[in-house]
Amino acid sequence: MKRVLVIGGTGTMGRYLCPILAGRGYEVDAIAGEIRKDQPGIRYHFANALDNTVLETYLKKGYDAVVDFMWYRDDLYRSRYKLFLEHTGHYFVLSSYRVYAESAAPLTEQSPRLAEALPADDVWKHSTGYAQIKCEMEDLLQQSDGNNWTILRPTVVYCPGRMPLVTWSNNEVALRAYAGREIVLPREAMDKKTTIVWAEDVARMIAGLMFKPETKKEIYNIATSETTTWGEILNCYGELFGLKAHLCDTDAYFKMICGGSTDQNVINQRRFLLYYDRLYDRSVDNSKVLEAAGLKQSDLMPIRKGLELSIGGIIPQSFADMDQFLGGINR
Repeated sequence: MKRVLVIGGTGTMGRYLCPILAGRGYEVDAIAGEIRKDQPGIRYHFANALDNTVLETYLKKGYDAVVDFMWYRDDLYRSRYKLFLEHTGHYFVLSSYRVYAESAAPLTEQSPRLAEALPADDVWKHSTGYAQIKCEMEDLLQQSDGNNWTILRPTVVYCPGRMPLVTWSNNEVALRAYAGREIVLPREAMDKKTTIVWAEDVARMIAGLMFKPETKKEIYNIATSETTTWGEILNCYGELFGLKAHLCDTDAYFKMICGGSTDQNVINQRRFLLYYDRLYDRSVDNSKVLEAAGLKQSDLMPIRKGLELSIGGIIPQSFADMDQFLGGINR
């Protein structure tokens, strides 16, 4: 029986991947940041996966595959990527479509990255934001002697409880609607194309890549090929639960999401999220992953239907939830 370790097993994607893997007859260990009751074929372990000592303890058990959903900061990944390569048969690591530079054509796995498009940019060189870290992680694996890695580049992922809208996510979108509050958005983003992917589809794609020799030393866009715009998503939210928006200039929006922070790294991270991703037209060629995983585009969740299904996961569970939220936005 194949044994799989999922790091981040109760997160946005891990919560779907673990049951899928167990359903395929694999024995799954899931490291999670929350206590979760074991399920058939799945053992949940409440542990700090950012601790290298903890990681080594698990990797020494010997897994046929490891799926790494962690978000790394600083230089932590440099101290552990070799551990993964040396202690598992197949290592899957989460990167992001945000590594890509702007492109008029649908993004393929060979499309230029920001790291190549902005090599002399001072902000790029001196920031430790999400896209920068993901590029560095990819480089470490591709320049290593390992031949057992697979890089995953998902687009914006959504599911019940996680509803994206430009830089907003999680409960913020729906709770503002339920509270009768407008959400502030940059006018410039409304006609920008985006590709958001249903979390369960992400899990199915990853599961479909597993234990296939031809998927090693490969990079895959994890996405639907369906595109929409942020304005269309806003309209969908408006129809589904009455969300209203106040549109403003991009620079004013950027100042708002920085929240008055003077931390230059925080400012740079949010600059790259907004100006180097959400304000790009994003469409994705997902033909490579579909072929490798044995899926078709028609197997994937249509965006409108997925957004409708997502709403049920965000409705406040109690008046206390709403009071807490209102305390956060009533300023």
